[in-house]
Amino acid sequence: AAQEPNARIELDAQTFSRLLAGELDVSTAQLTGRVRVRGEGHSVFLLKALCLQFQLLAAKRGWTSWPARWFA
Repeated sequence: AAQEPNARIELDAQTFSRLLAGELDVSTAQLTGRVRVRGEGHSVFLLKALCLQFQLLAAKRGWTSWPARWFA
């Protein structure tokens, strides 16, 4: 049986795109209401880590990181 999630993070597609591109900080987005966390509040750190890893991948050179560079 599937477990209920500990948290739910709500944000729109534009905000998610801006977070991945590094144009918007997760903390700022949360404080301004663009990112809402329902449940365990520390789950937003997972979103922050995801965005950071994406930005690091986008900064790499080579063909393996072209999708991240294209999206960012």
